[in-house]
Amino acid sequence: MRRQISILLAALLLLTLLVGCGGSGSAKPAATGYAYDTDASTAPEAPMEQDSKFNITAVVADDALRDAKMIYRANIDLQTTDYETSEAAISNLVRSFGGYFESRSLSNRSSGYRYSDCTVRVPAESFESFCNQVGEMCHVDCVQLYSLDSTNIRPAHWLGVARAVRENYDRYDGFVISHGTDTMAYTAAALSYLIQGSPKPIVLTGAQKPIWFDGTDSKRNLTDAFLYACRGCGGVQIVFNGKVILGTRARKTCSKSFQAFSSVNYPDLAVVQDEHLLQYMRCACYPSPVFYDALDDKVGLLKLIPGTPAAVLEFMLDRFDGLVIESFGVGGLPEYEGDASYFDIIHRGIARGKLVVMTTQVPNEGSNLAVYHVGGRLKSALRLLEAYDMTTEAAVAKLMWIMGQTRDFDEAERLFYRPVARDILYEN
Repeated sequence: MRRQISILLAALLLLTLLVGCGGSGSAKPAATGYAYDTDASTAPEAPMEQDSKFNITAVVADDALRDAKMIYRANIDLQTTDYETSEAAISNLVRSFGGYFESRSLSNRSSGYRYSDCTVRVPAESFESFCNQVGEMCHVDCVQLYSLDSTNIRPAHWLGVARAVRENYDRYDGFVISHGTDTMAYTAAALSYLIQGSPKPIVLTGAQKPIWFDGTDSKRNLTDAFLYACRGCGGVQIVFNGKVILGTRARKTCSKSFQAFSSVNYPDLAVVQDEHLLQYMRCACYPSPVFYDALDDKVGLLKLIPGTPAAVLEFMLDRFDGLVIESFGVGGLPEYEGDASYFDIIHRGIARGKLVVMTTQVPNEGSNLAVYHVGGRLKSALRLLEAYDMTTEAAVAKLMWIMGQTRDFDEAERLFYRPVARDILYEN
Protein backbone atom coordinates (compact mmCIF):
# COMPACT_ATOMS: atom_id res chain seq x y z
CA MET A 1 0.00 0.00 0.00
CA ARG A 2 1.39 3.39 -0.96
CA ARG A 3 -0.44 5.52 1.56
CA GLN A 4 2.23 7.37 3.49
CA ILE A 5 2.42 10.73 5.17
CA SER A 6 5.63 12.65 5.62
CA ILE A 7 6.24 14.97 8.56
CA LEU A 8 8.93 17.57 7.94
CA LEU A 9 10.74 20.06 10.13
CA ALA A 10 9.75 18.88 13.62
CA ALA A 11 9.84 15.64 15.50
CA LEU A 12 6.26 16.02 16.70
CA LEU A 13 4.71 12.70 15.79
CA LEU A 14 1.20 11.55 16.47
CA LEU A 15 -0.02 8.36 14.83
CA THR A 16 -3.36 9.68 13.72
CA LEU A 17 -3.87 7.31 10.83
CA LEU A 18 -6.38 4.55 11.42
CA VAL A 19 -7.09 1.42 9.48
CA GLY A 20 -6.09 2.18 5.91
CA CYS A 21 -5.01 5.74 6.75
CA GLY A 22 -8.29 7.28 7.66
CA GLY A 23 -10.88 5.56 9.69
CA SER A 24 -13.94 7.32 10.98
CA GLY A 25 -12.12 10.57 11.43
CA SER A 26 -10.54 9.37 14.66
CA ALA A 27 -7.08 10.24 15.89
CA LYS A 28 -6.44 7.09 17.85
CA PRO A 29 -4.05 4.38 16.67
CA ALA A 30 -5.14 1.45 14.53
CA ALA A 31 -8.92 1.34 14.79
CA THR A 32 -11.35 2.74 17.31
CA GLY A 33 -14.87 3.94 17.80
CA TYR A 34 -16.16 0.41 18.18
CA ALA A 35 -19.84 -0.32 18.53
CA TYR A 36 -21.44 -3.39 20.03
CA ASP A 37 -24.38 -5.33 18.69
CA THR A 38 -27.31 -5.56 21.06
CA ASP A 39 -28.84 -8.84 19.94
CA ALA A 40 -28.19 -12.04 21.89
CA SER A 41 -25.73 -13.42 19.34
CA THR A 42 -23.32 -10.52 19.74
CA ALA A 43 -23.76 -9.41 23.33
CA PRO A 44 -20.66 -9.05 25.52
CA GLU A 45 -19.48 -12.06 27.48
CA ALA A 46 -18.81 -10.10 30.64
CA PRO A 47 -18.37 -6.56 31.88
CA MET A 48 -15.10 -5.03 30.78
CA GLU A 49 -13.10 -2.10 32.02
CA GLN A 50 -11.90 0.47 29.52
CA ASP A 51 -8.95 -0.73 27.47
CA SER A 52 -6.23 1.96 27.40
CA LYS A 53 -5.04 1.08 23.92
CA PHE A 54 -8.27 0.73 22.02
CA ASN A 55 -10.67 2.68 24.19
CA ILE A 56 -13.12 -0.22 24.45
CA THR A 57 -15.91 -0.05 26.97
CA ALA A 58 -18.68 -2.61 27.30
CA VAL A 59 -21.67 -2.69 29.63
CA VAL A 60 -23.72 -5.84 30.24
CA ALA A 61 -27.39 -5.18 30.80
CA ASP A 62 -28.64 -8.72 31.18
CA ASP A 63 -26.96 -11.56 33.09
CA ALA A 64 -28.55 -14.04 30.71
CA LEU A 65 -26.36 -12.71 27.93
CA ARG A 66 -23.01 -13.19 29.68
CA ASP A 67 -22.20 -16.39 27.81
CA ALA A 68 -22.91 -14.96 24.40
CA LYS A 69 -20.20 -14.17 21.87
CA MET A 70 -18.86 -10.61 21.58
CA ILE A 71 -18.08 -9.05 18.22
CA TYR A 72 -16.48 -5.65 17.79
CA ARG A 73 -17.12 -3.49 14.72
CA ALA A 74 -14.54 -1.21 13.10
CA ASN A 75 -15.09 1.27 10.31
CA ILE A 76 -12.29 1.49 7.77
CA ASP A 77 -11.59 4.43 5.46
CA LEU A 78 -9.17 3.31 2.77
CA GLN A 79 -7.45 6.03 0.78
CA THR A 80 -4.71 5.17 -1.68
CA THR A 81 -3.40 5.82 -5.16
CA ASP A 82 -3.01 2.07 -5.61
CA TYR A 83 -6.54 1.01 -4.75
CA GLU A 84 -6.53 -2.52 -6.16
CA THR A 85 -3.41 -3.55 -4.25
CA SER A 86 -4.62 -1.93 -1.04
CA GLU A 87 -8.11 -3.41 -1.29
CA ALA A 88 -6.70 -6.89 -1.93
CA ALA A 89 -4.35 -6.59 1.06
CA ILE A 90 -7.20 -5.59 3.37
CA SER A 91 -9.49 -8.32 2.01
CA ASN A 92 -6.84 -11.01 2.48
CA LEU A 93 -6.17 -9.83 6.01
CA VAL A 94 -9.86 -9.85 6.92
CA ARG A 95 -10.28 -13.40 5.62
CA SER A 96 -7.15 -14.62 7.41
CA PHE A 97 -8.72 -13.56 10.71
CA GLY A 98 -12.05 -15.22 9.99
CA GLY A 99 -13.83 -11.94 9.36
CA TYR A 100 -15.89 -10.47 6.55
CA PHE A 101 -17.01 -7.18 5.02
CA GLU A 102 -20.44 -6.16 6.24
CA SER A 103 -20.63 -3.30 3.76
CA ARG A 104 -18.56 -1.54 1.10
CA SER A 105 -18.94 1.63 -0.92
CA LEU A 106 -16.63 3.13 -3.51
CA SER A 107 -16.53 6.60 -5.03
CA ASN A 108 -14.05 8.38 -7.28
CA ARG A 109 -11.94 11.25 -5.97
CA SER A 110 -9.98 13.95 -7.69
CA SER A 111 -6.30 13.62 -8.54
CA GLY A 112 -6.55 9.89 -9.21
CA TYR A 113 -7.86 8.89 -5.78
CA ARG A 114 -10.77 6.64 -4.98
CA TYR A 115 -12.51 6.58 -1.63
CA SER A 116 -13.69 3.31 -0.08
CA ASP A 117 -15.86 3.16 3.04
CA CYS A 118 -16.08 -0.33 4.53
CA THR A 119 -17.38 -2.01 7.64
CA VAL A 120 -15.39 -5.09 8.67
CA ARG A 121 -16.50 -7.72 11.18
CA VAL A 122 -14.01 -10.01 12.89
CA PRO A 123 -14.28 -12.26 15.98
CA ALA A 124 -13.50 -10.61 19.27
CA GLU A 125 -10.52 -12.83 20.02
CA SER A 126 -8.85 -11.75 16.75
CA PHE A 127 -9.78 -8.12 16.81
CA GLU A 128 -6.74 -6.57 18.47
CA SER A 129 -4.30 -8.50 16.28
CA PHE A 130 -6.27 -7.49 13.21
CA CYS A 131 -6.14 -3.81 14.18
CA ASN A 132 -2.41 -3.98 14.80
CA GLN A 133 -1.70 -5.54 11.42
CA VAL A 134 -3.90 -3.09 9.54
CA GLY A 135 -2.18 -0.23 11.31
CA GLU A 136 1.15 -1.51 10.05
CA MET A 137 -0.05 -1.03 6.46
CA CYS A 138 0.26 2.71 6.96
CA HIS A 139 3.62 4.37 7.37
CA VAL A 140 4.65 7.72 8.74
CA ASP A 141 8.19 9.07 8.32
CA CYS A 142 9.61 12.05 10.16
CA VAL A 143 12.40 14.25 8.85
CA GLN A 144 13.76 17.11 10.97
CA LEU A 145 15.22 19.66 8.58
CA TYR A 146 15.75 22.55 10.98
CA SER A 147 15.48 23.25 14.68
CA LEU A 148 15.04 26.98 15.12
CA ASP A 149 12.57 29.64 16.14
CA SER A 150 10.39 30.51 13.16
CA THR A 151 11.43 34.15 13.57
CA ASN A 152 14.79 33.00 12.20
CA ILE A 153 13.32 31.47 9.04
CA ARG A 154 14.88 32.87 5.84
CA PRO A 155 14.32 32.26 2.12
CA ALA A 156 17.15 29.72 2.17
CA HIS A 157 15.05 27.60 4.53
CA TRP A 158 12.08 27.79 2.15
CA LEU A 159 14.30 26.39 -0.58
CA GLY A 160 15.43 23.62 1.79
CA VAL A 161 11.86 22.58 2.59
CA ALA A 162 10.88 22.64 -1.07
CA ARG A 163 13.93 20.54 -1.91
CA ALA A 164 13.01 17.97 0.75
CA VAL A 165 9.48 17.68 -0.65
CA ARG A 166 10.83 17.37 -4.17
CA GLU A 167 13.32 14.64 -3.26
CA ASN A 168 10.63 12.61 -1.50
CA TYR A 169 7.63 13.48 -3.64
CA ASP A 170 7.28 10.12 -5.39
CA ARG A 171 7.61 8.16 -2.12
CA TYR A 172 4.68 9.71 -0.28
CA ASP A 173 1.08 10.66 -0.83
CA GLY A 174 1.06 13.69 1.45
CA PHE A 175 3.31 15.95 3.47
CA VAL A 176 2.80 17.61 6.85
CA ILE A 177 5.20 20.41 7.82
CA SER A 178 5.42 21.44 11.46
CA HIS A 179 6.32 25.14 11.61
CA GLY A 180 6.35 28.01 14.08
CA THR A 181 3.45 30.39 13.68
CA ASP A 182 5.31 33.71 13.42
CA THR A 183 6.47 33.27 9.83
CA MET A 184 4.26 30.37 8.76
CA ALA A 185 2.22 32.52 6.35
CA TYR A 186 5.39 33.61 4.55
CA THR A 187 6.58 30.00 4.29
CA ALA A 188 3.20 28.83 3.01
CA ALA A 189 3.22 31.54 0.34
CA ALA A 190 6.80 30.78 -0.68
CA LEU A 191 6.14 27.04 -0.98
CA SER A 192 3.09 27.83 -3.11
CA TYR A 193 5.42 29.38 -5.70
CA LEU A 194 8.24 26.86 -5.34
CA ILE A 195 5.87 23.85 -5.61
CA GLN A 196 3.08 24.70 -8.03
CA GLY A 197 0.10 22.56 -8.92
CA SER A 198 0.85 19.65 -6.58
CA PRO A 199 -1.90 16.98 -6.75
CA LYS A 200 -0.75 15.85 -3.28
CA PRO A 201 -1.49 17.83 -0.10
CA ILE A 202 1.37 19.83 1.40
CA VAL A 203 0.11 20.95 4.79
CA LEU A 204 1.67 23.41 7.25
CA THR A 205 0.60 23.54 10.88
CA GLY A 206 1.88 24.55 14.28
CA ALA A 207 0.63 25.71 17.65
CA GLN A 208 0.11 28.80 19.76
CA LYS A 209 1.02 26.84 22.90
CA PRO A 210 3.90 24.31 23.02
CA ILE A 211 3.01 20.63 23.14
CA TRP A 212 4.15 20.30 26.78
CA PHE A 213 1.78 23.09 27.97
CA ASP A 214 -1.60 22.35 29.51
CA GLY A 215 -4.34 23.14 27.07
CA THR A 216 -1.99 23.06 24.08
CA ASP A 217 -3.49 23.31 20.62
CA SER A 218 -0.61 21.40 19.05
CA LYS A 219 -2.22 17.97 19.26
CA ARG A 220 -5.45 19.05 17.62
CA ASN A 221 -3.69 21.00 14.88
CA LEU A 222 -1.32 18.14 14.08
CA THR A 223 -4.15 15.63 14.08
CA ASP A 224 -6.19 17.85 11.75
CA ALA A 225 -3.16 18.28 9.49
CA PHE A 226 -2.75 14.52 9.18
CA LEU A 227 -6.42 14.14 8.44
CA TYR A 228 -6.23 16.72 5.67
CA ALA A 229 -3.06 15.18 4.28
CA CYS A 230 -5.00 11.90 3.99
CA ARG A 231 -8.30 13.21 2.67
CA GLY A 232 -7.85 16.75 1.41
CA CYS A 233 -7.07 18.16 -2.01
CA GLY A 234 -3.63 18.94 -3.39
CA GLY A 235 -1.61 22.12 -3.10
CA VAL A 236 -0.11 24.06 -0.20
CA GLN A 237 -2.41 24.84 2.73
CA ILE A 238 -2.28 25.88 6.36
CA VAL A 239 -4.41 23.77 8.71
CA PHE A 240 -4.96 25.56 12.00
CA ASN A 241 -7.73 25.70 14.60
CA GLY A 242 -10.03 23.63 12.44
CA LYS A 243 -9.64 25.83 9.35
CA VAL A 244 -7.93 24.96 6.06
CA ILE A 245 -6.49 28.08 4.44
CA LEU A 246 -4.91 28.41 1.02
CA GLY A 247 -1.16 28.95 1.37
CA THR A 248 -1.21 32.14 -0.70
CA ARG A 249 -4.09 33.62 1.31
CA ALA A 250 -3.02 33.00 4.89
CA ARG A 251 -2.08 35.69 7.39
CA LYS A 252 -1.44 35.51 11.11
CA THR A 253 -4.03 37.83 12.63
CA CYS A 254 -3.92 36.86 16.32
CA SER A 255 -0.72 36.72 18.35
CA LYS A 256 -1.96 34.59 21.29
CA SER A 257 -5.38 33.02 20.75
CA PHE A 258 -5.89 29.69 19.00
CA GLN A 259 -7.65 31.25 15.98
CA ALA A 260 -4.28 32.60 14.88
CA PHE A 261 -4.69 32.53 11.08
CA SER A 262 -7.21 34.05 8.72
CA SER A 263 -7.82 33.72 5.01
CA VAL A 264 -7.48 37.15 3.39
CA ASN A 265 -9.71 38.07 0.46
CA TYR A 266 -10.57 34.42 -0.15
CA PRO A 267 -12.79 31.82 1.55
CA ASP A 268 -11.46 29.00 3.73
CA LEU A 269 -10.94 25.86 1.68
CA ALA A 270 -12.36 23.52 4.31
CA VAL A 271 -13.00 23.05 8.00
CA VAL A 272 -12.28 20.13 10.31
CA GLN A 273 -15.02 19.56 12.89
CA ASP A 274 -14.87 16.67 15.35
CA GLU A 275 -12.24 15.06 13.13
CA HIS A 276 -14.53 15.20 10.10
CA LEU A 277 -13.36 17.07 7.00
CA LEU A 278 -15.84 19.42 5.32
CA GLN A 279 -14.31 20.49 2.01
CA TYR A 280 -15.79 23.71 0.64
CA MET A 281 -13.48 24.34 -2.29
CA ARG A 282 -11.02 22.39 -4.40
CA CYS A 283 -7.60 23.54 -5.49
CA ALA A 284 -6.56 23.56 -9.11
CA CYS A 285 -3.75 21.03 -9.54
CA TYR A 286 -1.60 19.75 -12.36
CA PRO A 287 -1.17 16.05 -13.17
CA SER A 288 2.27 16.48 -11.60
CA PRO A 289 3.84 19.37 -9.69
CA VAL A 290 6.16 21.99 -11.13
CA PHE A 291 9.13 22.62 -8.86
CA TYR A 292 11.33 25.72 -8.75
CA ASP A 293 14.67 25.98 -7.00
CA ALA A 294 15.56 29.67 -7.19
CA LEU A 295 14.61 32.72 -5.13
CA ASP A 296 16.17 36.19 -5.02
CA ASP A 297 15.97 37.39 -1.44
CA LYS A 298 17.02 40.97 -2.22
CA VAL A 299 13.41 42.06 -1.72
CA GLY A 300 12.42 44.65 0.85
CA LEU A 301 9.15 45.76 2.39
CA LEU A 302 8.44 49.41 3.24
CA LYS A 303 5.41 50.17 5.38
CA LEU A 304 4.55 53.84 5.11
CA ILE A 305 3.49 55.96 8.04
CA PRO A 306 2.43 59.59 7.84
CA GLY A 307 5.57 61.68 7.42
CA THR A 308 7.93 58.93 6.24
CA PRO A 309 10.85 60.83 4.68
CA ALA A 310 11.49 60.20 1.00
CA ALA A 311 15.10 59.43 1.94
CA VAL A 312 13.87 56.17 3.51
CA LEU A 313 12.44 55.12 0.16
CA GLU A 314 15.69 56.02 -1.58
CA PHE A 315 17.66 53.95 0.95
CA MET A 316 15.42 50.94 0.39
CA LEU A 317 15.77 51.12 -3.38
CA ASP A 318 19.55 51.36 -3.01
CA ARG A 319 19.59 48.33 -0.73
CA PHE A 320 17.10 46.04 -2.54
CA ASP A 321 16.49 45.02 -6.14
CA GLY A 322 12.78 44.52 -5.49
CA LEU A 323 10.60 46.57 -3.17
CA VAL A 324 7.05 46.07 -1.92
CA ILE A 325 5.51 49.32 -0.64
CA GLU A 326 2.57 49.13 1.76
CA SER A 327 0.74 52.39 1.26
CA PHE A 328 -2.49 53.77 2.75
CA GLY A 329 -6.06 52.94 1.75
CA VAL A 330 -6.45 51.85 -1.87
CA GLY A 331 -2.89 52.93 -2.61
CA GLY A 332 -0.75 55.90 -3.54
CA LEU A 333 2.34 57.81 -2.46
CA PRO A 334 2.45 61.03 -0.46
CA GLU A 335 3.51 64.33 -1.99
CA TYR A 336 5.08 66.27 0.89
CA GLU A 337 6.03 69.92 0.46
CA GLY A 338 9.68 70.63 1.06
CA ASP A 339 10.72 66.98 0.73
CA ALA A 340 12.17 65.02 -2.10
CA SER A 341 9.65 63.51 -4.47
CA TYR A 342 8.64 59.89 -3.89
CA PHE A 343 7.63 59.81 -7.55
CA ASP A 344 11.05 60.88 -8.80
CA ILE A 345 12.88 58.43 -6.51
CA ILE A 346 10.82 55.48 -7.76
CA HIS A 347 11.22 56.65 -11.35
CA ARG A 348 15.02 56.64 -10.96
CA GLY A 349 14.91 53.24 -9.22
CA ILE A 350 12.86 51.67 -12.02
CA ALA A 351 15.28 53.13 -14.58
CA ARG A 352 18.05 51.19 -12.75
CA GLY A 353 16.11 47.93 -13.15
CA LYS A 354 14.39 47.85 -9.76
CA LEU A 355 11.04 46.08 -9.48
CA VAL A 356 8.47 47.95 -7.39
CA VAL A 357 5.16 46.51 -6.14
CA MET A 358 2.48 48.76 -4.68
CA THR A 359 0.05 47.29 -2.16
CA THR A 360 -2.00 48.44 0.80
CA GLN A 361 -1.52 47.97 4.52
CA VAL A 362 -5.30 47.65 4.89
CA PRO A 363 -5.95 43.95 5.65
CA ASN A 364 -8.97 43.33 3.40
CA GLU A 365 -10.31 44.18 -0.07
CA GLY A 366 -7.01 45.15 -1.67
CA SER A 367 -5.63 48.13 -3.54
CA ASN A 368 -6.75 50.19 -6.53
CA LEU A 369 -4.24 52.87 -7.49
CA ALA A 370 -6.54 54.37 -10.11
CA VAL A 371 -9.03 55.76 -7.56
CA TYR A 372 -7.10 58.87 -6.42
CA HIS A 373 -4.53 61.20 -7.93
CA VAL A 374 -1.76 60.04 -5.55
CA GLY A 375 -2.07 56.58 -7.01
CA GLY A 376 -3.32 57.27 -10.51
CA ARG A 377 -0.21 59.29 -11.38
CA LEU A 378 2.01 56.34 -10.41
CA LYS A 379 -0.10 53.85 -12.35
CA SER A 380 -0.16 55.88 -15.56
CA ALA A 381 3.42 57.11 -15.66
CA LEU A 382 5.60 54.43 -14.03
CA ARG A 383 6.25 50.78 -14.87
CA LEU A 384 5.42 49.29 -11.52
CA LEU A 385 3.27 46.41 -10.31
CA GLU A 386 0.12 46.50 -8.19
CA ALA A 387 -0.79 43.70 -5.76
CA TYR A 388 -4.56 44.31 -5.81
CA ASP A 389 -6.11 41.61 -3.55
CA MET A 390 -2.87 39.71 -2.86
CA THR A 391 -1.61 39.44 0.69
CA THR A 392 1.63 41.17 1.53
CA GLU A 393 3.14 37.77 2.35
CA ALA A 394 2.25 36.47 -1.10
CA ALA A 395 3.45 39.63 -2.85
CA VAL A 396 6.84 39.41 -1.14
CA ALA A 397 7.27 35.70 -1.83
CA LYS A 398 6.07 36.00 -5.43
CA LEU A 399 8.46 38.85 -6.14
CA MET A 400 11.34 36.75 -4.77
CA TRP A 401 10.26 33.87 -6.99
CA ILE A 402 9.97 36.09 -10.07
CA MET A 403 13.33 37.74 -9.49
CA GLY A 404 14.88 34.28 -9.19
CA GLN A 405 13.90 33.79 -12.85
CA THR A 406 14.03 37.16 -14.57
CA ARG A 407 14.72 40.88 -14.22
CA ASP A 408 12.96 41.79 -17.44
CA PHE A 409 9.97 43.93 -16.53
CA ASP A 410 7.66 42.59 -19.23
CA GLU A 411 8.26 39.00 -18.15
CA ALA A 412 8.06 39.96 -14.47
CA GLU A 413 4.74 41.69 -15.13
CA ARG A 414 3.40 38.62 -16.91
CA LEU A 415 4.41 36.30 -14.08
CA PHE A 416 3.16 38.62 -11.35
CA TYR A 417 -0.34 38.86 -12.76
CA ARG A 418 -0.55 35.18 -13.68
CA PRO A 419 -2.56 33.55 -10.84
CA VAL A 420 -0.68 30.91 -8.89
CA ALA A 421 -2.68 28.92 -6.35
CA ARG A 422 -5.42 31.58 -6.55
CA ASP A 423 -3.11 34.22 -5.11
CA ILE A 424 -4.72 37.04 -7.14
CA LEU A 425 -8.19 37.55 -8.53
CA TYR A 426 -7.25 40.52 -10.72
CA GLU A 427 -7.22 39.82 -14.46
CA ASN A 428 -4.84 42.05 -16.40
